[in-house]
Amino acid sequence: MTYAQEFALVGAVVGLLAPAGMFAYTLVRGGPPDPRLLFAVMASGGMLFLAVAGWMIGRREDMLADRNAELRTLSEQLKLQTLTDSLTQVANRRALDAELGKEIARSARYKTPLSLVMVDLDHFKTINDQHGHPVGDQVLKFVAQALERHKRKGDFVARFGGEEFLVLLPHTGAEDAVRWAERLRAAMASLAVTSDVGPLAVTASFGVAQWQNGQLTPETLIAAADKALYGAKQAGRNCVFPAASAPTGLA
Repeated sequence: MTYAQEFALVGAVVGLLAPAGMFAYTLVRGGPPDPRLLFAVMASGGMLFLAVAGWMIGRREDMLADRNAELRTLSEQLKLQTLTDSLTQVANRRALDAELGKEIARSARYKTPLSLVMVDLDHFKTINDQHGHPVGDQVLKFVAQALERHKRKGDFVARFGGEEFLVLLPHTGAEDAVRWAERLRAAMASLAVTSDVGPLAVTASFGVAQWQNGQLTPETLIAAADKALYGAKQAGRNCVFPAASAPTGLA
């Protein structure tokens, strides 16, 4: 039954109750009805109808409010899923692209520095080959958690793909970004990953690039960080390599 049909039925029932009651009363009492009694009966019938109608309208509004709240929650969950890497629970490439474009625009407008750090796990393929992909997944989760713990307020961590992560450092020049990456590199090298096959030593290589106003697009900034990362790999891994500079933190 629709709401319109429910209202119509309630109105018809209440509308019949008052005259039916007065008719029964005149039959039993005889003579014309008392005006005061007539008013009381009609007023009671009107109040009853309006009360029921108000309750039904309120119930409908409550149902709509609950449904809208459920839809908003579902929408937020879906949005979060589309922007989050399902394994590591950090931002994914789609979220990174949006954030990077926004931060570059902000840096260009306010003339503030912006750096990008690319992180790549050393010998990750060996971990997968020797211990299996489930253990490799545990290592990736560990690294993502380490990045989240060491990021500063305003920094942005994302999984770039495979065993690579990107960290966006707003208001940070290349030198400060290198120092931040070096602290993270040392922290990761000193810890052991808890896995199903026991503790695992994991190191990572870092490439650092700073955005230059008018010179680097989001794509070329990522490419510069990737090139610096390649330099870190060529320098022996487990080190930080700034773009167009020498590696630091060799182990």
